[in-house]
Amino acid sequence: MIIDFNRLLKKLTKCGIKRDKYVVILSLISSTLFQVVWFVAIIYFGFLRKKAEKFYFKMISTNEFLKYLPSYFPEIVEANELAFFTILHITFCLFVTYYLLCCRIIRILLQHLLEQLNGNFSPEDFPKHINLYEEILEILNIFDDRFSLCAFLTVLITMTSIFREAYVLAFSPLLSTDFSVYMVVSVFFHLASQLAFIASASLTNETSCITESRLENLLYKHCNNGLKLPNLKANCLRNSLTLWKMYVVDRSLAITCLGSLLTYGILLGTLGK
Repeated sequence: MIIDFNRLLKKLTKCGIKRDKYVVILSLISSTLFQVVWFVAIIYFGFLRKKAEKFYFKMISTNEFLKYLPSYFPEIVEANELAFFTILHITFCLFVTYYLLCCRIIRILLQHLLEQLNGNFSPEDFPKHINLYEEILEILNIFDDRFSLCAFLTVLITMTSIFREAYVLAFSPLLSTDFSVYMVVSVFFHLASQLAFIASASLTNETSCITESRLENLLYKHCNNGLKLPNLKANCLRNSLTLWKMYVVDRSLAITCLGSLLTYGILLGTLGK
């Protein structure tokens, strides 16, 4: 993907991503800081240790064989769980950052092409614009083929995390202040990640459709003038970022996700009472 992006960026000499490079660096630094704070909070407040100890004492009270487990067994469980969640969070942050960067590069390419189409250009240059647009959408399709499943899992994971953490905050009694603050920060982190993910993909799809519409208008105009031009093979419905090829990402997805979380949260909370 990076090689294809570099190839297209070289064709557009005025198109650069220097400013976006700093945004990506800032995102990585912010994600890293969050991971460090999360790691320290888990160890300092002992959230996983308390859960492991509770599980350990519950099991040894019901099973005679488990009484022979070493006394440091909760620490082993805590270390394994901490390593698992650390790797999971790092992978999640890296993928979200990479996905946002690729969407941003695709939008830069499409916006630069749209600026050229809205400006003055000779009819001889129009086939070049069509070919360039087809190349950009080819990369977009490859990107969606490779990462549409990951995009679906990302939205699913963030929704599950937000629901679980918000449910605990709303309906679990006797929560400590430290744990409540930790859960609130975690909710905001997953919510911000989900909204940024959906917004980036939906803006990319909208830019693709706007560029295609402009190309079709110009194509119709030049064809009426008697010029022979290549057909536009692109189709906005087929050239969009999706969630596992099932749902084209748009802005309404953010409202749908939040509405679903709120509805099921109230429903389960009411049934729980």
